[in-house]
Amino acid sequence: MKGLKNDNASTLRSIFNQFASQTGLDDKMKYSMIPEIWKDIVGEKIALHTKVVNADYGKLVITTESSTWRAEIILRKKSIIEKINNTLEKELITDIIIK
Repeated sequence: MKGLKNDNASTLRSIFNQFASQTGLDDKMKYSMIPEIWKDIVGEKIALHTKVVNADYGKLVITTESSTWRAEIILRKKSIIEKINNTLEKELITDIIIK
């Protein structure tokens, strides 16, 4: 009986993953994870002075407390994008917009 439950759970998980992939829900879930992983991506110091505002359609929108932190993000932009995409295991972010 236990094996049957595992098979049913596996089948349900497979159906959900297929549905999420076909509808774009999996990308939405990954985009929604970015604020949660931001500190791990950029480090505590930068995270304290920046905030993720939005992430969608390949763009990550953040705000910074000052032009100094804006410059820091610009310098690290490529690395930040690579870290986010590697963490999410998908090439979702192509650009960072700083406001």
